Amino acid sequence: DKYCLAIYTIPMAVFKKRGEWWIGYRLPDGRWRREPAGRGASHALAKAIEKKRWAEAAEGKLPERAAKKRTFGDVADAYLCSEGPRFRSKSWACMLKRLKVEFAARRLSDVTPGQVQNWYARTLAATSPGTANRLATLLAMVYHWAARERLYFGLAPTSGLKKQRETPRDRTLSPNELSRLFAANGWVNLVGGCCGST
Repeated sequence: DKYCLAIYTIPMAVFKKRGEWWIGYRLPDGRWRREPAGRGASHALAKAIEKKRWAEAAEGKLPERAAKKRTFGDVADAYLCSEGPRFRSKSWACMLKRLKVEFAARRLSDVTPGQVQNWYARTLAATSPGTANRLATLLAMVYHWAARERLYFGLAPTSGLKKQRETPRDRTLSPNELSRLFAANGWVNLVGGCCGST
């Protein structure tokens, strides 16, 4: 009957999805919301966050209200502090500064897909497709990190961005790489001598 159906369709308050704990809670308008409890969160922590969200929903103090006031510059700085040590190259930090020139003063929730596409077109006209694509990738990474940390709610404005295909670049092998290549195939190494039979 309708009563039983209602019971079975109530979302789980705390559940596991793809190896991470998620929580569910009801908004003041009756809708249910689900969100990740956070990277590495335990079941106990997920339960504590779920209880907190119920209280915030009842008081009208859900985190997305605060998220609407955050600027891209603030979130980019937080992202750099959190993820910066994992960057393999310092160039990523420099690219983040370039993104802040364009987006720093804007609220994270105010940036639209159309604005991102226009920015990408202007960037593409001023630099190479490879650089423009890396900047766009970093912009998406900032938004995805912000969503994971519950600093941003909604679809990232980079979704659906139309990127230009990059032209493959030729690279010259170093003498050491040539030596290993010749040795692996038993070829004569003209750089360092004979490595094997011809």
